[in-house]
Amino acid sequence: KALRVVEGANAPNGGLALDTWHLGKLRLEPDDLRRIPPRFLSWVELCDAPYEYAEARLDEVTNRRKLPGEGEFPLQDYIAVCRELGYDGPWGIEVLSEDLRSLPIEQIFDRAYETTMAHLTAGDRRRLDGGDMRAEVPASPAP
Repeated sequence: KALRVVEGANAPNGGLALDTWHLGKLRLEPDDLRRIPPRFLSWVELCDAPYEYAEARLDEVTNRRKLPGEGEFPLQDYIAVCRELGYDGPWGIEVLSEDLRSLPIEQIFDRAYETTMAHLTAGDRRRLDGGDMRAEVPASPAP
């Protein structure tokens, strides 16, 4: 439905913001993203989680999201399809997590940077055998 809205409006500043938490929870496959005309892909936000919904939905949304690679979503496949579509915009990260909020802010930043960059830089390093795809991650920027 969202795609129909932006296509119908056909505004030069209109587009879709993709949030991998919603994509994963809705069980949208990475290949489903190929239906989006590249000009309408405006923003991508990364987050991970288990596929199954928790019993307490509001708690799940506000406290149980995971950093990239700590859940079950095919983040690297979502990223690969967005790049194939020509997306070169910003990559956001939205991890609403009680566990993360309990850590010192510097540690939150470091973990978010490292896990996100591992996924964004993995790209062509994928193994055909489905093995671990950990990428070498550049050091976190100094505070």
